[in-house]
Amino acid sequence: MQKGSFTGRTLLSIFMGLIGYVLETWAIYVFVKNNVQAPDVLFFFLITLHLIGTAVFSLGMYVAGVNYRFSSPWNWAIACFTVGGVFSVAGLIGMTGIFIFLSRITWKKSDVFDDYKQYLAYDYKPEEKFIDAYKLLETVDEELDVRPIVDILGENDVRLRRGAISIMGGLPKKDAARLLRMSLQDNNVEIRFYAALGLSKIESELNNNILMAKKEVDRDPASSSARLSLANSYAEYYESGILDPVTANYYMDLAINEYYKILDLGAEDINVLNSIGNLEVQKKNYESALLKFRKVCAMDPYNVFSNVGVIQIYYETGRIEQAIELSRNIIDRIPRTMGPMRSIIEYWSS
Repeated sequence: MQKGSFTGRTLLSIFMGLIGYVLETWAIYVFVKNNVQAPDVLFFFLITLHLIGTAVFSLGMYVAGVNYRFSSPWNWAIACFTVGGVFSVAGLIGMTGIFIFLSRITWKKSDVFDDYKQYLAYDYKPEEKFIDAYKLLETVDEELDVRPIVDILGENDVRLRRGAISIMGGLPKKDAARLLRMSLQDNNVEIRFYAALGLSKIESELNNNILMAKKEVDRDPASSSARLSLANSYAEYYESGILDPVTANYYMDLAINEYYKILDLGAEDINVLNSIGNLEVQKKNYESALLKFRKVCAMDPYNVFSNVGVIQIYYETGRIEQAIELSRNIIDRIPRTMGPMRSIIEYWSS
């Protein structure tokens, strides 16, 4: 139930709550007026009426569907029934008060970038400052993209969670696969089914992309564009996170080999060199990657990704001062539209 909204579900919950109050109040009134005692038939009738009223009230709370963030609506209904069963009308009034209080709370969504910036605001040594900021650069883009969907997957409403799974097709394959693997642990069998279906669909699409790209390469082995499509397909499969480590490394090697074949065709493509450099960094072949990034910088001194790649290698190989110096040199080359990346480079160079 959202604040200020009166849907059919909300009205039904209010109606059930009122019925619960009426049955409880009437049972107590008759009990007190007639001084009922066990084992009178009326005594057992009023006890039954009391339990029915409490049950109807508790179901009304469940129907309301308030998001308590971490608890199940059934847990809330059971708590209402227990408190109402013991304390009768006083318990129902107390639970109503708690219900109203919780329904007024606006749950704050996380702001990953602001949280990390606040964390990094301490006066670190240059080495510590660079290392922590670099860790942020690795995660912030991904988190800002998927955080809203992660929040939805934490909701109690199964329909919302299923809706979140249905829109994951618009995410990069790596992010979608990670969220779908999370959903495989969901306690709802329907969510687990749709998550498995989504993973299967992603894997099928990636395999089809590789198959189609291979056909194009077989048709024209000298086509750099066909080989680029095949290399990118291998790389996307590797980066999807679907594969086990051994198979993932196999596809990474296939991607690197295809990128090198493009270079052998005489195409000194900046994007190809950056792609090789990125994969070589992941294989920890830092010197080989550094050669590729520096070649791109010689061709295009303002290329952001190659410069950031060089900074990454400096960081990985312990050349922190050089990394900080380079970040200061390239800050003016990074457009403000690049958002988090520019903010982190600014932080390094400050």
